[in-house]
Amino acid sequence: MITQYKLEIYKRYNGDLDGWCLLGDDTEKTLMNEQDWFEIQELVQKVILLKQGVVSQAFAQKINQAVQIQTDHAETANLLKELAELSVS
Repeated sequence: MITQYKLEIYKRYNGDLDGWCLLGDDTEKTLMNEQDWFEIQELVQKVILLKQGVVSQAFAQKINQAVQIQTDHAETANLLKELAELSVS
């Protein structure tokens, strides 16, 4: 499950897994693992495609459903979408 805390960690390292592995503290690594990282990264990439308008309507629905299912609440989903927008900018 993706939480706001996990997204904050992801954002702190600008999505750089190696940076997190090398510089992340024990608390971060206790509350988040590589699978969480990959899950966030995959969703961010999909939301970027959605924002760019390069996916079909059916795939767009699947992306939106995945965001809702994989995040713990609406605020987290919005934060994930904001991360995707920052990645596009």
